[in-house]
Amino acid sequence: RLMTIRLLIADDHELVRAGLHATFEDTEIEIVGEASNCQEAMQQALESEADVMLLDLSMPGGNGFAVLERLRDATSLPIIIFTMHDRRHDMKRALELGAHGFLTKLALRCDIIAAVRDATCGRSTWIAGNDKEPIEVDQEC
Repeated sequence: RLMTIRLLIADDHELVRAGLHATFEDTEIEIVGEASNCQEAMQQALESEADVMLLDLSMPGGNGFAVLERLRDATSLPIIIFTMHDRRHDMKRALELGAHGFLTKLALRCDIIAAVRDATCGRSTWIAGNDKEPIEVDQEC
C-alpha cells in the first residue's frame, strides 16, 4: 500500500476544487485542506499537516506569487503553481520564487497526480498546456 500524501489545494473556484477531489479519488493522495483566497492559503499552509500544496495564481486578496514568496520564507512545504495562465514568464517567476512545479489547468489528470507525487520526492514538474517544458533538472527520489 502506498503512503498517503496529504494535499492542500488553494483555488477560488469551487468547481476547480471539486474537480481536484475527483482527480485524486482512488489514489493515495488525500485532500486535507482547501483555501479559496490568499489569506486562507497562507494560514492553511502554515497550520496544516499537508505534504504538498497546489496554489492558484489568481485569487481574491492578492496573488499566488505573493503567497508563494511569503511561504518560502516560512515553510519548506512543496508548492506547485496550478493556474489557467500558460505564460512562460509566469513559469520563470514561479521557479525563481521557489515553487516545486507549475501546471496549467489544461494539464492531464495523470500529470497532475504525478506532479503531486513527485513533489514529495523533491522532483519538480513544469508543464505548460499539455506539453512538458522542463526548466529544472529533476532529482531522483
